[in-house]
Amino acid sequence: MASLADTAPPRVLCIVENNNFEPLNSELQSIMSYSVQLFQEPDLTTEQVHSMIDLLWLVWPNERQTAAEAATQFIEQQKTSASHLRKLIYLIFDENEQVIAHAEGDLRIMFTPDGVQEVMALGGVCTHPEKRGLGLGAAVVRAAFSRVDDGTFAVSVFQTPVADFYARLGSAICKNNTWVDRTNKESPEAHPWEPGEILMYYPASYDWPTGEIDINGEQY
Repeated sequence: MASLADTAPPRVLCIVENNNFEPLNSELQSIMSYSVQLFQEPDLTTEQVHSMIDLLWLVWPNERQTAAEAATQFIEQQKTSASHLRKLIYLIFDENEQVIAHAEGDLRIMFTPDGVQEVMALGGVCTHPEKRGLGLGAAVVRAAFSRVDDGTFAVSVFQTPVADFYARLGSAICKNNTWVDRTNKESPEAHPWEPGEILMYYPASYDWPTGEIDINGEQY
């Protein structure tokens, strides 16, 4: 298990208001508190992988593969792939060591009118349905965005159906962009993101370019 860089993991039993964390009342805090835990893929135990995949499949059901099959595939890839130093997984566990919130951030090289751009690809942000409303999703996103805040990445780019949530965390909507994917050999000009999703970047202060953006790989 990796820890957040030389600091205690943040308390995340909180709400987001005006782009700031506000602790919940002390009575609720006394019941349970959570912390964000940071992993590289090879560091996850078998039990953690299964719990993580179970959450992802609960939130986004996949008809092509069961959660058990996906977990097995993930574990097999752990054995053969080298540690991906740029991809990090952010998890929150409940008192039973089950994953209840998830996010991940990875390096993606995109091609923009301003040139080659390294971005942090934020994906897989979700919270267990029974644990929503506690600020856990905001906490894992904040933890992922910390790699932008500390200068590891200049900007994060992602798709979402809940723009207001990310705007409260300091993100902005990508405007006046055409999106393509050069790795799509059959139709590189096709819109590569999920239909209806909103494209955003963090931080809102970043000078995100207009024009054509080549995401240079599958959507995330």
